[in-house]
Amino acid sequence: MAAQPHVVILSSPGLGHVTPLLELAKHLVTCYCFQVSFLMSQSESSTGREQVCQSACLPSGLNIVNLPPPDLSNVVVDDNDLLGRIFLNVKQTIHSLQPVLQQFHNVTVFIVDMFFIEAIDVIKELSIPTYIFFTCSANLLASLLSFPTLDQELKHDFSGVRILNFPGCKAIPVTDLFDSIVDRRVLPMASRFPEAAGILMNAWEELEPITLHALRENLFFIQRPTTSVCSRTGNQDE
Repeated sequence: MAAQPHVVILSSPGLGHVTPLLELAKHLVTCYCFQVSFLMSQSESSTGREQVCQSACLPSGLNIVNLPPPDLSNVVVDDNDLLGRIFLNVKQTIHSLQPVLQQFHNVTVFIVDMFFIEAIDVIKELSIPTYIFFTCSANLLASLLSFPTLDQELKHDFSGVRILNFPGCKAIPVTDLFDSIVDRRVLPMASRFPEAAGILMNAWEELEPITLHALRENLFFIQRPTTSVCSRTGNQDE
């Protein structure tokens, strides 16, 4: 009998990321009989995240692994700077990731959320494909993919820009975007999306057909192909 495919999923500490990634893990186990190791990074407040994992009816093929908490004792971050805290948490967690990954055997695929794209530097040493599971809308993904190119075209200055045009998508007023989308700290993360084997979308064709088509058919990076984008069909059980 062939061995079960082993998928390792890596989630950032935010509850809004843990919940959909955990649902994906459960789906892979119950519908496809995969073995899944679910890695969770730690944060200062993890009560809500722990409750989600403890209250969930976890299938036998799903293993929750708590990563060592990052050491932020010597780092000063504004408590109101959520984005900054996430990036610091991720950076510190990646430093301790390699010994954890070496414990796994016969891993078929790694799936990370967007904040952990830099973990690809550790994972590629194992010659295993890495996918991003993008938990937000296709429009937001198009915005992030376009950011590196727009940053170059606008010479790092978005002031005075009212409308942003993304390849094949509807124009979006800047006022409709989260401030963090045009925060230059997001730029290194967005620039590395093409290095993933693909992007799994938490969406389906009938919800955002124009944007999903644009993501597959257009170049969002200068002289670099956009990685493949996969979403659900109308059948939610697929």
